[in-house]
Amino acid sequence: MDEKNILENQNEEILNVEQEINAEEAAQETVKEKDITPKKKKKKKKTLSNLIWALIVVAVSVMLAVLIIFGFKDIYGLKPDGVGSKDVYIEKGSSTAQIAETLYDNGIIEQPFLFRVYCKLGDTSGFQYGYHTLSGNMSYEEITSELKKLAKKEDVVEVTVVEGWNLYDIAKELKDKKVIENINDFMKAVERMEVNYEFIKDAPENQYRYYKYEGYFYPDKYEFYTGTTDYESIAKKFFSNFVAHMDSDIKAGLKETDMTFDEVIILASLIQAEAGNVNEMGMVSSVFHNRLNNPAAYPNLQSDVTINYVERVIKKTIAYEHQDLYDAYNTYKCKGLMPGAVCNPTKEAIRAALYPDKSSYNYFVTDLSGKYYYAKTYQQHLNNCAKAQKVNQNYKEN
Repeated sequence: MDEKNILENQNEEILNVEQEINAEEAAQETVKEKDITPKKKKKKKKTLSNLIWALIVVAVSVMLAVLIIFGFKDIYGLKPDGVGSKDVYIEKGSSTAQIAETLYDNGIIEQPFLFRVYCKLGDTSGFQYGYHTLSGNMSYEEITSELKKLAKKEDVVEVTVVEGWNLYDIAKELKDKKVIENINDFMKAVERMEVNYEFIKDAPENQYRYYKYEGYFYPDKYEFYTGTTDYESIAKKFFSNFVAHMDSDIKAGLKETDMTFDEVIILASLIQAEAGNVNEMGMVSSVFHNRLNNPAAYPNLQSDVTINYVERVIKKTIAYEHQDLYDAYNTYKCKGLMPGAVCNPTKEAIRAALYPDKSSYNYFVTDLSGKYYYAKTYQQHLNNCAKAQKVNQNYKEN
């Protein structure tokens, strides 16, 4: 190979090497560009993300500030332009969220979500459906307290138990008001009850006691759901009210008397039935006490209301003849008190049974005008009966 050819070959090799180096450098530059470009994009994305979070924090802070300002007013009812009192109907089975919306729609609250949070955190169980009287100036505490009360609703009725009514009278009224469906079923349910209420739990079992809990259904106004089959809950409402009316005077008197509490109730039922006038209860009680304290001379209490109970209640509801039972309640035949009460007395009658007036009377009679005649001897009593009869005759004629 000549010198010229050798030089040409070396030049070609050098050119190839230079081309390879240039190719490698170009490749490296491309890789650098690729490495640099993603880093710039990531930085931009991170900046945008931080900006979004900052905006969210600001927005939440503003919302919380607004919630605190307006929520405070709503929670405490500090709304000078709040709606006045109005009846708001809460649907049966409403959830807390639905109740909150109902209150909001009626202008009672301004923050339904806040009200739901309040209910979630507090003791707000037992909300009652029906009509509640609410206003926009009520605090959440006042609103929830009202919602727990028995509401006015179509299926709730008011039942008034009159002083002197017996248990059958009460059951009949409950049936007439459509609270219960069957009187006998109600009576049986009450008789089977295990009662743990103070004063009532010791009511004795007696083969001649017609209604075990006669005397313990306190006369008052009550509200009941119509069409209920939970008869025990009805009785418990009466029992609870009875216990609530046993005040300190009654409790103190029970410590002083030799009678059992049940005997006091039986005597009080006589006083209630014989003396509808509260002012006469103390004197009527004295007559019964005088007889009870002198059984040798007055073995029988001789109260006509016990005969009425036999005729109007026992004979009307019993399915067979039971003369021994009739006689057990007839105070012209039984000695001392009957085996059970003949009506449901008020606390005034119970007090009178515990604190009788002082007298020497053994008899009394009343006329149709409501006047009471008291006597110590039987002859005086006959004279009073004649006076009462004369008044009654004139009363009927006029």
